[in-house]
Amino acid sequence: MPDLATDRLLLRRFTDADAPFLLDLHARPEVMRWIGTGAVQTDPAQAAARAARYAALDHPVRGIWAIEDRDGGALLGTLLLKELPASAAPLAGDDPAPRDAPEEGETEIGWH
Repeated sequence: MPDLATDRLLLRRFTDADAPFLLDLHARPEVMRWIGTGAVQTDPAQAAARAARYAALDHPVRGIWAIEDRDGGALLGTLLLKELPASAAPLAGDDPAPRDAPEEGETEIGWH
């Protein structure tokens, strides 16, 4: 997973040092209500394991990046790009027959 930079932000691979940020982020009900079961995370070991899982992702496009402020270096959030299987329903204007297989290259974006 390569780092990506804009004038203001750096999207980078997570490191073990990011575990306290992930613990704080995933301990917030207002964040977790949108993720999985909605259960908050309060165990530092879970946050360390999450940071290690995120760091191990290695794909040129899909993955989970740390969003960092380039000026001060503060972590601001996370960015997720994941494969999304195509729906069996046709897109508007498509042939009305359902697709037999997912389209390759469809990606979902998420952030918090």
